Amino acid sequence: GMTGNFINKQTTEIVYFVCYSAVIIIVMLTFVFPKFSEMYEGMGANLPWITQTCIDIGKFLAKSLSYSFFNVYLSYGKINWYYRYSR
Repeated sequence: GMTGNFINKQTTEIVYFVCYSAVIIIVMLTFVFPKFSEMYEGMGANLPWITQTCIDIGKFLAKSLSYSFFNVYLSYGKINWYYRYSR
């Protein structure tokens, strides 16, 4: 009935939101934070520990960026296939 469709639509939107959020976080960590790090190092200032931690995570992700994007793409494909064909 109608409730089933509503729940499926809501679940799909949540999955999309989570995927987009993950991509945005990865982009922030790999491209935005390193720029901050360069600016701070240029001024000779020390970074707050939380920022430094984010930058370290970003550097790690940058090394495995293609791998990360491939996995996100693969996960999206699996989820999409599941919601289309497993009913």
